[in-house]
This record gives sequence, structure tokens and C-alpha cells, in this order.
Amino acid sequence: MAMSRAAPFRGFLLPSVAFCCLPWLPVALGGCATTSANVFLSANYDPAKIRRVAVIDFADFPGSPGSGQLVSSVFQTYVLALGYDFVERNQVEKILQEQNFQASGVVDPATEVRLGRLLGASDLIVGSLTEFSEASAQTVMEDVSQEQMNPIIGPMSNGQMGIVGYNSTFIPQSMPVTQTVPARVGMAVRLTGVQGGTVLWSASGIASASDVSAAAQDASSKIVRLLQKKLAALPGKP
Repeated sequence: MAMSRAAPFRGFLLPSVAFCCLPWLPVALGGCATTSANVFLSANYDPAKIRRVAVIDFADFPGSPGSGQLVSSVFQTYVLALGYDFVERNQVEKILQEQNFQASGVVDPATEVRLGRLLGASDLIVGSLTEFSEASAQTVMEDVSQEQMNPIIGPMSNGQMGIVGYNSTFIPQSMPVTQTVPARVGMAVRLTGVQGGTVLWSASGIASASDVSAAAQDASSKIVRLLQKKLAALPGKP
């Protein structure tokens, strides 16, 4: 049968780095996972003056209680690579509880000086979350083409009229498709000197992954790697 078918503050800002999955990867993998980060190092940064650092729980993302503690604990495991002498996390949490401190309140210099003295820290790492969302599924409408076969009536070999072929037409239709939206975590972090409240470095990072813990790890890893690169370029470093 014949068939026809129609066609259907050292003044240096490191550039952000992003990685995205290739467009042909299936949606089942959780969408396009991305990681990007920026780091700014102050001209006042002097590694010899950083004696003891305390990481304070980040401020929670609005509507997500406990998110700041989760992400800050992940970040601390990565920032250990910078070689600072850190105050033990359980000691930080004990002081915060005893003094009724909240991570979101550690923003003014007077509070940071007081907390730093209580912890015996020369510097504090504080931060906040700019994004925090769990992985989720969502249904979207996707345009697809539905093939419709139309018979062609004509004389057959026996001389009678009948179906001698088909014409295919493609009709656009919208169909519901379920997609997985990956978890996403964004953070803004800074190292602040307790005396004077000078910001020694600041960084931001954002990542998407299969869950919020993995996203926090990706963002933290990228920030710390950029910090290591910048700190290694300081005068006196090999």
C-alpha cells in the first residue's frame, strides 16, 4: 500500500563557575543539577591574625526551621580544609544555648564581639540561606504530536473501490508530564574578625541536587575550593 507522511576585599572577585547537565540527559535524573559560587577576599585578610575560628549556625531560610543548622554543619566539614583552628561545634552550640543567642541575631558587631569573647574565637564564620527547597515532583503540560491515519479511497487492482493507502497527519496536543524538580540550596557566608567586625572574606554558592544535603555539599565544596585557590595566591604562599 502507498503511504505518505507529512513532516511533523583584595579587590578581586573570582568568576562564578557553573556546571549543568547535558540537555539529552533524561528528566528522571532529577533535572539539571547546577553548582556555582563566588568568592571575595578582603585586602585586610592576614592569615597570621586568624587564631581561632567559630562557625555559627546560619540563619534559617524563611519557612524552613532547622535549615540553617543543617547547611552550616555541612559547610563546616568542608571549610576544615582551610586549616583554621576551629572551636568545637558542640562548644559553640552550648554557648549559644546558654546565652540565648540565635544565628539570625549574630549580625551586629557588638553581638559578634561578645560571642567571640565567650568562645575564645578571633573570627566568626556566619551566614544565611538564600535558597532552600526539597526535591519535588510537578506536573507540567507538554506539547506532543498525535498521529492520525486517514484512509485513501481509490480503485483497487480488482477494479473495485477501496482503501489504497493512508495519509498520516500529526495533530498537536498537550499532555500532562510529571517532572522531578531537584533540591536547591543557596548560601551567603562570610568570615568576620571579632575585633572591629571586619569582613575578611565573603562567599556565596548555590547548587541543586537530589536532596538538600547533597546540594549543601556541592555548594560548600565549590566555595571552599575557590577560597583555597585565592588564599594560595597570597604573597608568601608557594
